[in-house]
Amino acid sequence: GAWIKGMAPEPTRTLPVSGRACTSVPVIGQRHIHLGRVRRNQALSRSITVENKSDVPFMYGIRKSGSIASECWHFTDGHYGFIPPYKTHDIHFVFQPTMGGSYDEVVKIESVLGQGPPQVVRLKATVQNMPTFNVDTRSLTYGTVMPHGQRLFTRVINLANNSFRTRQF
Repeated sequence: GAWIKGMAPEPTRTLPVSGRACTSVPVIGQRHIHLGRVRRNQALSRSITVENKSDVPFMYGIRKSGSIASECWHFTDGHYGFIPPYKTHDIHFVFQPTMGGSYDEVVKIESVLGQGPPQVVRLKATVQNMPTFNVDTRSLTYGTVMPHGQRLFTRVINLANNSFRTRQF
């Protein structure tokens, strides 16, 4: 500090500081989640259980593969989260496929602080491509058609819309 006339300088003080390094590594409850057979545009909700077994909080980020199929997996709580020490947290997601076929998505749960390797979870599903429009013609017979537009009977055609989009007939 500054010297004031007539005052002695302050003695140097030593302050001991101790610390320890600790990393938080998550434990994934289920590394493979198979949703089975799903219909196109059907929404399924599931969760990934993550346990923090360390003394410090675990701040995580979720990273998807970035493929076109990864857009069908939606994490409802966002892509970032926080797990307190010695606690378990469920990361909820919704799978709503827009295309048929096999889905095999690799999701990485990694520390935001960059500690350790990411934890990998595989999400799988087989999506059935259901028909979106159907005409039932099994009982459709018109029989004899009379000249001059005379109608002898009326027949019914059964049209069904099997998709979530509205159709105009």
